[in-house]
Amino acid sequence: MDKLCVRVGTLDDIGGVLSLLFEVAPEIPLHVDNQERRDAVSQMVHDTIAEAISWVATDTLDDIVGFILAVRDRYERFQNDDGLIELKYIGVSERERGRGVCSLLIAQMKAAKVPLTATVKNDNKSGMAARLEHSGFQFWADSPVSCERKFKWSPKEAANTPSSATVPSR
Repeated sequence: MDKLCVRVGTLDDIGGVLSLLFEVAPEIPLHVDNQERRDAVSQMVHDTIAEAISWVATDTLDDIVGFILAVRDRYERFQNDDGLIELKYIGVSERERGRGVCSLLIAQMKAAKVPLTATVKNDNKSGMAARLEHSGFQFWADSPVSCERKFKWSPKEAANTPSSATVPSR
């Protein structure tokens, strides 16, 4: 089994993250079927990684095999002073699935000990809702209009609840 490295994403990672995001886009689903949409996604990835709170997993060749794109929720941060972070997209390359890459990335986000939220589209094909729940996220809201489910994780609630989520040792 190859060794994985998990680190904060940098602007140098944009190409690798985009390549992997385009690979997993049909599962999310994320529409990248024309140049205008690909350009918009590219700008979003740039802006998200520029915040320096997104994480990438790399293999021994330093190829990106997983990522979490995250942004600070500025409104929540201003209103409640709690530093809430929204997980925008999570992806793992097909060849690395089943190795705990997603769990490692989520654990890195949780280590910041700030509230996390994630939104999963109802037609998501990656099983992300179940992965989030396994990682200690709680179902928070259902949006029939936008056809998505919202999940949250709170360090305060996690401290009071025994977790069944474990991160595989490497």
